Amino acid sequence: LPRKIWHYRDWVINAFNQDKPISNFVVEQIGGDLLPRPTDATRVATGFHCNAMLDGGVREQAVLDRVNTTGAVFMGLTLECAQCHDHPLIDSYYQRDYYGLFSFFNRSFVFTDKKKKQSFYAEKSEVLTSFKSVFSEEEGTTGPFIPGGVELVEPLLKTTEAYKVEPTANVMPVPKHSRRMQM
Repeated sequence: LPRKIWHYRDWVINAFNQDKPISNFVVEQIGGDLLPRPTDATRVATGFHCNAMLDGGVREQAVLDRVNTTGAVFMGLTLECAQCHDHPLIDSYYQRDYYGLFSFFNRSFVFTDKKKKQSFYAEKSEVLTSFKSVFSEEEGTTGPFIPGGVELVEPLLKTTEAYKVEPTANVMPVPKHSRRMQM
């Protein structure tokens, strides 16, 4: 993972200079580290997610930033108001929509391989995301979905069956079901 933002910036510039197809451009940023054969370049592409976390960012704030950026950049949606409540001015922006998008990212974290002295963007296996309106106190839960879409159906797996690679202090976990790759 890039420690400094200019590695990611250089990846973006090179992607444009090489006329990278937009579908590859988006996939590599959202899940480049999860591709069947990730390269250093596709791992750098995930700098879109990681720099705030690697540079000491608060985990939840980093996830909120990724939701806001993903909504605005890739979907043309400014969902920030829906983080705390249904949007007061746009009838079709619901708090559940915000947390459906949030669910794609909230399982991710930075894993540091102490032997290699490298950090990687990793994903845990968790099920639902909870939210609560600041106005109505109404609570809800959701799994991952793109605003305007349907919630992804995820397999219910026992904890012992949820990973291709089991998480330990020294081994990066690899879940059987990656939400970012589904996105």
